[in-house]
Amino acid sequence: MTQNIQQNSNNSTEAGQGESNILFAKQPILDADLNLAAYELLFRGDFDAVSGEEATATVFFNAFTINQFLNSEKIPFFVNFTKDLLFQVPPFSKDSFVVELLEDVEPTAAVVSQVELLKSQGYTIALDDYIDSDAMIPLLYLADIVKIDLMATSLEEIAILAPKLRQYDVKLLAEKVETHEEYEYCKNLNFEYYQGYFFARPAMVPGKVVGPNVTAVLTMIAALQDPDIDHETLETIILSDSGLTYKILKLANSAELRRAESIDSIRHAIAMLGFRRVSNFASLMVLSNLGNKPAELQVYAKFRSLLCQRLGEATNSDNPAHVFETVGLLSSCPAYFDTNIDELVPSLPLSDEVKDALVNRTGDLGLVLDTAQKLQEATWDDIQWEALEAIELHKTTVAEIYRETSAWDNSSRDVEIW
Repeated sequence: MTQNIQQNSNNSTEAGQGESNILFAKQPILDADLNLAAYELLFRGDFDAVSGEEATATVFFNAFTINQFLNSEKIPFFVNFTKDLLFQVPPFSKDSFVVELLEDVEPTAAVVSQVELLKSQGYTIALDDYIDSDAMIPLLYLADIVKIDLMATSLEEIAILAPKLRQYDVKLLAEKVETHEEYEYCKNLNFEYYQGYFFARPAMVPGKVVGPNVTAVLTMIAALQDPDIDHETLETIILSDSGLTYKILKLANSAELRRAESIDSIRHAIAMLGFRRVSNFASLMVLSNLGNKPAELQVYAKFRSLLCQRLGEATNSDNPAHVFETVGLLSSCPAYFDTNIDELVPSLPLSDEVKDALVNRTGDLGLVLDTAQKLQEATWDDIQWEALEAIELHKTTVAEIYRETSAWDNSSRDVEIW
């Protein structure tokens, strides 16, 4: 499949290679009745410049960024897995993707044992570009689907291979089907699934890549290795970076983990996810190798979140300080992600009160956020002082909080803050 990805990327005129707004491609996989059964997600980018792990992680990460597409269609997607990714499966719903084991992964004892573990946990296993070999027999006993590449295997060879594979409890998928003759041939051999240009070419999925700062992610991974780490410490690390905060909240809203209640803070998200899921997700962030933003922007975002936290603590609001802090940090998303806040907020698992505060600056949360922004912009005359008095946030208190927080802002430029 590595070659398949390269070929699809080079041959497809609609690939838009090099365009920053293409997240990945999706190609339909059809069942025996030619109904949509799944998609295969394909990497779109400079394949020569990344490893197989980076390509797969990028596809996973970008698909997750716009998971409203994945969740709304309620069908699984096939994703290429290298050997390394087998041992660090991304923490998404088992029902949402198929572990497609690449043909160059050797069936060592360790690999077979890991696939056996994944199978026992409920993951669907597919073998990509299958070539008949006795060494593959242990994986055939574990596989759910076997993919046969029609460009690499002749029809005569397929006629011999298909009955042999029927000895195992697997379904057969014919990929790179390009003619009606090939489709009919495989149909007569009772293949369960079909994929190829004869049915549909890969469709490009546009969007913006939303990425955390790699330093912040690495800090979180290192901290998670400490067996004594507590929720408060992990929360502090995550809140140090806007991209990290955004991604963790997105993870908490994934199909497998979604709950009826909204998630108003990172603290709530950590409690829901647990350290293991957060750790696995952090590793995926690093593998995806997404770009950074300037350190100054991170300082600016953290300064605002601190302002909101401390201003919130001084009010008579029912909202706890960490909710004010989260609102302050997320409000920096437009500059951090090069998009508008109203494009990011709807997909986050936030309460209506928090969403309204971010988009419309309403309620106590919105008022404090608006105040923090105006303090940063030095537009004191535009601050809603009467409204602040109503929540017991007086001008002298605001001035003192701003002075204290500014001292942190100035010192953070002279020390390593991550």
